[in-house]
Amino acid sequence: MYKFPIVKGLEDVSAKLNASPAEDIFGALLHAYALRPIEDGKSAQAGERMIEYLERAFEANLPDANCVRIKLKKGSLEGVRKWFQTLRERSDEVIETLENEGVIIESVFLDHIGEDDYLVYYMRAENFSTVKEVVSKSTLPIDLYHKDCMRQYCEGREGRHELEQLMDIHRF
Repeated sequence: MYKFPIVKGLEDVSAKLNASPAEDIFGALLHAYALRPIEDGKSAQAGERMIEYLERAFEANLPDANCVRIKLKKGSLEGVRKWFQTLRERSDEVIETLENEGVIIESVFLDHIGEDDYLVYYMRAENFSTVKEVVSKSTLPIDLYHKDCMRQYCEGREGRHELEQLMDIHRF
């Protein structure tokens, strides 16, 4: 479930949003505030507080973005496809891990350059130091499976390359 950050002075707004469980930010907004036209001063004030909350919560605390290319071992494509199929099938466990790590988005793409295959990981997280710490200490079965697959199918540190970010424009 989506968790909204606490914003000083607007704790009531974040509490109301977090009291409405939803899969994503949009569902939470719709459920918590039953978005509808402004009809009077009270609803206008509630709308203004919501806008202020969203600006302060997400502008100041925009999650960091990171993109990494990881070289795959030769002949590993079949196993890699099965690995990510398993992660999709166990998505509830993966989402629990993402919540523990503070990861907002994790997308993985397959890339081919010449004779080599690569995973391209795109992540957006509240704090990548926290992500690394949680990953290193996790004993959740899905995390152990993921770490094992990384060792089995990916080249070591020398096959990992952080991509340079040239632009990060968003609408959230």
